[in-house]
Amino acid sequence: HRHAPLDLAIHSLVNRAQRSHEMWAWNAKTAYPELWVREFRLLHLKDAGRVTRPDSTGMMMAEWLRSGHGLLMGAKHREPEAWCAFAYFVVYGQWAYYHSSAKQEPDVVHALIRNAMGALVSGGVRWLEMGWMTGVEAEKGRELFKTGFGGYDIPAKEALALCG
Repeated sequence: HRHAPLDLAIHSLVNRAQRSHEMWAWNAKTAYPELWVREFRLLHLKDAGRVTRPDSTGMMMAEWLRSGHGLLMGAKHREPEAWCAFAYFVVYGQWAYYHSSAKQEPDVVHALIRNAMGALVSGGVRWLEMGWMTGVEAEKGRELFKTGFGGYDIPAKEALALCG
């Protein structure tokens, strides 16, 4: 396994974020998953400006971390210490799904995802689902973000045969 080549623009964002932020990872080996999910949800509330998911989702996220079916990545400034971004992934066997993120600084999420890719591959994950790529003009920025990691769109009807 190896990382896909990074698009030059994404590479620049990742490098800049990694120089100025500490990257953290929480998984089944981490104590107090509820605490870290709570930190994620507090930042998510600030980011979205409202609660977007019920408390039961947070409880499930903590349980997935505890059971080895979740990975939470966080970034904080080196000085002053403050959490500024989180990204959460659901893991099942060789598959992972980019579940959610929260950010005060959007470009830091690129570095979190890149670091998560390394952690996921080390844990045996082969496929990372980043969500739909619709082709709709309003979604072009999100699609550029996803393809910048070297990924590609797999039509649902082909996924089983390709990834089975």
